[in-house]
Amino acid sequence: RIQEHLGAIRGVDLRLDSWDAINQHDPVKSQELLEWADVIICEWFCNNAIWYSERKRDNQKLIVRLHRFELYGQYPHKATFSNIDHVVFVGDYYRDEAIARLGWSPEKLQVIPNWVDTKMMNLEKVPNA
Repeated sequence: RIQEHLGAIRGVDLRLDSWDAINQHDPVKSQELLEWADVIICEWFCNNAIWYSERKRDNQKLIVRLHRFELYGQYPHKATFSNIDHVVFVGDYYRDEAIARLGWSPEKLQVIPNWVDTKMMNLEKVPNA
């Protein structure tokens, strides 16, 4: 839904660097998008975040969303953390785990809970529910 939201903002030109797998992408396309972008958002903290953290310019912002499996894996250790401006977590627990496990400074870390369409869940109960 973040793509829909950002794409709907007047004046925002949103372009996607869709990787085929965690370690498969088109480096030429990624480089073109890197040269074009002001802000880079990586939905996963995998090889994409490593690749962008090694190449982003000082005048660009890099935001990475970290999920549980990445926290306990190799990826955060391989990224150039000093080039990442913000890391987003879905909850306090994993943010606190990142601080404890990786020694990351809390200033770069932010919690944004998962989005839930509550209207979609507002359904009439079935009999005997």
